[in-house]
Amino acid sequence: MDELKETAERNRRDLEDLTGAIARAESDKADLNAQLEALKKLSDIDTEVVREALRIPTEVDKWKERIWGFVVGGVIAGLVATGIWELAIRPHIAG
Repeated sequence: MDELKETAERNRRDLEDLTGAIARAESDKADLNAQLEALKKLSDIDTEVVREALRIPTEVDKWKERIWGFVVGGVIAGLVATGIWELAIRPHIAG
């Protein structure tokens, strides 16, 4: 009889422990759900607004910059080459 009583008491303690663990898990789940909702709200922010605020260039902006660099660099290189031709090379050839 004492053995049954001990087993019943042990089972009751185990049940209390499990009930506590379930309550803690449900509390953690509620906290995680709240964090998830906060993250969803953050992800709903318009990415374009964030991009403009942080001045992050788009792919189109990057290509525009590359094209402008190529054109302006070409013009400057052409002017430098013309200057060298007119001032340094042509007088030696003609003279």
